[in-house]
Amino acid sequence: MRLAELVGTLSMATDAGVGMPDFHALRGAIVATRLAEFVKADATTVRDAYYLPLVLAAADVYQALREERPHRRVFDADQAATELTSLVRSGVLCSDAATAVLAAAGHAVRAAERPSGLTDREVEVLRLVARGLTNKEIATTLNISTKTAGHHVQHMLEKLGVTTRAAATMVAMKTGVAQA
Repeated sequence: MRLAELVGTLSMATDAGVGMPDFHALRGAIVATRLAEFVKADATTVRDAYYLPLVLAAADVYQALREERPHRRVFDADQAATELTSLVRSGVLCSDAATAVLAAAGHAVRAAERPSGLTDREVEVLRLVARGLTNKEIATTLNISTKTAGHHVQHMLEKLGVTTRAAATMVAMKTGVAQA
């Protein structure tokens, strides 16, 4: 399936014909599964309400850039990728979501560097800590227990070599992790 077909399929999901996104449980699961297959991601990760809108937003922006609009010319694939990357740097789009979309569209993407050898989950936790979330809020966002969230925070702090959330937030800001 081409990226344009995927975005078209996802964009056409409507609720009661009024053009509102239909993300009730069944439709959301179907959309997430198709999206997960397309971006070659873990379906349970993409189904997570935290990621689906981020990937969908990046895919929609990329596809819109590849189409002619009355107010601008069509972007070629490389120009669209550059613009998507620019939107990530400015904090408009999620870095992981944009990387997944660019990879799915056939662009060469380099693996993101993680500070201090953090795991994917620890990077997620670092981003949430940088946003000021508590362990309970992190647990709710990631669908894990509060105790597990606390363990992730502790391991992340140890790997970064810091003792406070404020110091971890500074590391996230310096390495660009907080902007993803």
